[in-house]
Amino acid sequence: MAEAHQSLRRHLTGPGRVWALTGVMSAAAVALAYVASGFSLLDAPFHLNWMVMVPLVFAGEVAVVSLQFRRNAHVFAMGEVPLVVGLYFVDPLGLIAAQIVGNALALILYRRQSPLKAAFNLAMLTLQTGIGIVVFRLILGTRDPLGVAGWIGTLVAVAVGLVLASVLVNTAIALSGGDLSASERIDALKLLTVSSAINAALGLVAVTVMWTRPGTAWTAAVPPVALYLAYRAYVAQREERQRIQGLYEATRALHRSPQVEAAMLAAVTHARSMFDAERAELRVFPTGPNGDGFLAAAGPDEHTRVIHRIEPDTGGEAWRDVLNSGRSRLLSCGSDQHARRSNGRHRMLVPVHGPGKVNGVMVVSEPMGDLRNFTAQDLRMLETLASQVTVSLENGRLEDSLAQVTKLKDDLRDRALHDVLTGLANRALLWERLTEALEMANTQDRQSAVLVLDLDDFKTINDTLGHVAGDQVLIRVARRLEACCRPEDTVARLGGDEFAILLDHLSAPGDATVVAARIAESLKESLVIAGQAVTAQASLGIALVEANLGPEELIHRADQAMYAAKSRCKGSYQVFEEGFQDRWIGAAMLHTELALAIERNELVLHYQPIVNLETGRVTGVEALVRWNHPERGLLFPDMFIPAAEQSGQIVALGRWVLPTACRQMRRWHDESKGSKPTISVNLSPRELEEPDIIDEVRRALTESGLDAQYLVVEITENVMLQPYTQVLHQLKELGIRIALDDFGTGYSSLAYLHRLPIDIVKIDRTFVHGAALEQQSPLARLIVQIGDILGLSTVAEGIETPEEFQWLRQLGCRTGQGYLFARPMDALTITPLLAMNLKELCLRQGTQATGVAAAELAV
Repeated sequence: MAEAHQSLRRHLTGPGRVWALTGVMSAAAVALAYVASGFSLLDAPFHLNWMVMVPLVFAGEVAVVSLQFRRNAHVFAMGEVPLVVGLYFVDPLGLIAAQIVGNALALILYRRQSPLKAAFNLAMLTLQTGIGIVVFRLILGTRDPLGVAGWIGTLVAVAVGLVLASVLVNTAIALSGGDLSASERIDALKLLTVSSAINAALGLVAVTVMWTRPGTAWTAAVPPVALYLAYRAYVAQREERQRIQGLYEATRALHRSPQVEAAMLAAVTHARSMFDAERAELRVFPTGPNGDGFLAAAGPDEHTRVIHRIEPDTGGEAWRDVLNSGRSRLLSCGSDQHARRSNGRHRMLVPVHGPGKVNGVMVVSEPMGDLRNFTAQDLRMLETLASQVTVSLENGRLEDSLAQVTKLKDDLRDRALHDVLTGLANRALLWERLTEALEMANTQDRQSAVLVLDLDDFKTINDTLGHVAGDQVLIRVARRLEACCRPEDTVARLGGDEFAILLDHLSAPGDATVVAARIAESLKESLVIAGQAVTAQASLGIALVEANLGPEELIHRADQAMYAAKSRCKGSYQVFEEGFQDRWIGAAMLHTELALAIERNELVLHYQPIVNLETGRVTGVEALVRWNHPERGLLFPDMFIPAAEQSGQIVALGRWVLPTACRQMRRWHDESKGSKPTISVNLSPRELEEPDIIDEVRRALTESGLDAQYLVVEITENVMLQPYTQVLHQLKELGIRIALDDFGTGYSSLAYLHRLPIDIVKIDRTFVHGAALEQQSPLARLIVQIGDILGLSTVAEGIETPEEFQWLRQLGCRTGQGYLFARPMDALTITPLLAMNLKELCLRQGTQATGVAAAELAV
C-alpha cells in the first residue's frame, strides 16, 4: 500500500495533487450536505429563500482584502457574515446551495480565477459551510437560538471552519511546490483569526436585530461595511510601509554597487521585491535608443537574474514610447493596446535619465496575486527608484571608463583579425593560417584540410524574418561550428553566410569528412529565432592542403566541392575531386538549356497516387515534373530544380506545370464515373513572390474548367512566415486547399500552423522510413496528433513497406503515398490506377498480397 502511495505521488504534478485534494474536499462536502439535510429549519420569526442569500454571499466574497506573501496571496473576505445569517434563517441545504452559487459567481466571473484555483476555493468554502452547519446544530440542539448555546455554536462553527481553511490552504501551497516561512504563516493566521471573529460577531449582531426587530434589519449592514473599509485602509498602509522600506533597502544596495552591472542587477532585484512582481527589467542604451544596449532582468528564480546585450529593436513598442517621450506609463491588458500585445497583464514603465536625455527604461510587470494591480502610487514609487538608479549608473560609469580605455587597445587589435558579428576569424586571419599550413606542407609531413560551407536557403531566412534575425542565425551557427571543432582549428567567416574552417594537424585525410559530417548533423537541429523554429543547414566542401597550391586555389577547390554537394543534396558534404571544373561548365550549360526546355516541349509531368489508408481508394495525385533531355535522357527534379531556382527560371517552370496539371485532372474527372481525385501541385517561395500569382492560379482553374476544391497547392515551411501570409489567404479565398510539405524539417511553428489557412500537413519521408520497425518516430506521432487537434488532414510521404503502412494506420494517419502503392508515372500509365483499391495497387507494384497492405483491406 505504501509503495502504491509513493508511485502515485511521483506521477502527480503540483497542480495534479491540488486537483486530487479538491476532489477529496468535494466528496467530504457532499457527505456533510447529506448530514445537514437531516436538520429542520429553526423556529425563526421569518425565513429567507436561498436565492435571496446568493447576492449576500456574492457580496461577502467580493468585498475582500488581499495580503501578498511572496508568490502566495491570502484573501480576507466578509464571507462569515452571510454564513452566520444563513445558519439562523435558511434551511441547511438551501444555505449550501446559496454558498455554491454565490461563491462560484464571485470566483469565476468577478475574480476570474484559474480553473484550478476556483475549483479549490469553491470546494473549500462549501466544505466550511457544511461543517459549520453540522457543528452549529449539534451544539445548539433544542436550545434557544439567541441564547448562549446559539452564540457559542456560531463561534465554534466559524472557528472550526477557520482552522479547516488554514490547514487546507497551507496543504495546497505545499502540494503545488510553494512554501511560507513560519513568521508569514503566523502573521496570516493572526489576521485571519481576528477578521473571522469580528465577522462572526457582526453576523450575530445582524441575526439578533433581524430576529427581534425585523423592521430595522437594514442597519445590520452598516458595521460590515465600516469594517471592510477599515480592512482596506490597514492593508494599504501596510503595503505603503513595505514599499518605503524596500525603497530604502534598494537605495542602500545601489550605492554599495560601484560597478554598472552590479548596480543594474541590484536595481531589478529590489524593484521586483518592492512591488511583489513576477519580473523586473532595466534596459539601458548608453549611445541612444538606436544603438545596442544592455538588459538586466530578475524573475522568480535565481537563474532568471541575468544581464546581457540586446539589439535596439527588441522588447516591443511600449518601452520605446517611454524611451522617446520620457514619460512614465502604467499599462493594463484591458485598457492599453501595448499591454494587450505584451505577455504581461499589467506593467509599469518609467524612464531612466542620463546626461540631458533618456537612455533607459525600467519595467516592472505582472503583480503577484489575482486581485492586485499596480496603482499610480506604485508608479510614483518606481520613478523614485529610477532616479536612484540614474545616480548609481553615473557613478559606476566613471569607474568603468578607466578599465574600458585599457581594454579598447586590445579590442582594436582583435577586431582587425576577427569578424565583428560572429567573433570568428576573418578572411585576413584565415589567409595567415592557410599560408602557414601550406608552408608546413612543403617542409613537413603535415596533413591539413579546408572546409567551406554555405548556409542553404539563408536568403529566405533574411526575407522572412528580417536581417536582425538573419544575424542571429549567423551568430548561432558560428557557435555550433566552434563546438564541432578543436581549439587549434581556425573557424572563419568569409562573408555573408559563407564560412571556412582550417583543420590542421590531421591524423588522416578522412578526419576532415568526420568533422564535416559532425557539422552537417549539428546544423540540422532547429534554432529558435524571433520566436520561430529555423533550420540553418549547410552544404560543405572539403579540399585537402597540397604543397603546390596557394590559399586562393585551396579555397576555390573547397568552394567547388561545396557547390557540388549543394546541387546533389542540400545539407551534405563533398570532397574535392579532379574534374569538378568540367562539371560546373556542364551546370552552367544546364541553366541555358532549361530556358529552352519549355519551348521545345521537353518537360513532362508524372503523377503519384495519394491513397486513403483506411478505405484503400486513391483520393488524389501529386504532379511531379520531369525533363526529357534530348541528350541526357529523363532528368529528375533534383537534377535541374536547383538550377531553376538559382536562375529564377522556376517561375516559368511553375507556370507550365500548374495549368498542365489542372487540364489533366479535368480530363480524368470527365472520364471518371466515381469519386473525383484531387491534384497536388508544388509552389516555390519564388513563385509566391510574383505579383500576379493569384491571377495565374485563377487562370489555370478557369481555362481548364477544374473546380477549385480539387486543386491542392503544396508549400514548404519557409513560406509560412510573414511576407507570404497575405498571398496564402488570397489563395485560400479561391477555394483551393493548401498543404504544408515536409512538416517538421524547417520552420515548424504551431502558431503559424494555427493562424494560416493550412488544410493538410504532409509528414516528411524521413519520419516514416523504419518507423514501423525499431526506429519508431515520435515526431510522426506528434504531427498526426497536431493535425487531429487543429482539424488538419495528414498525408505520410515515402511509404515503402507494409510495416510502415500498418504503423501509420495505427497512428491515425488517414492518407499516404509512396512506392508501396505506386511510383510516379506518366498520365497514360496512371489512369487505370485511379480506380484501383489498395490491394490491386500493391499487387501491381509486386508487393506481397499477404502483406499488411493487402491483408487488412479487402476493398
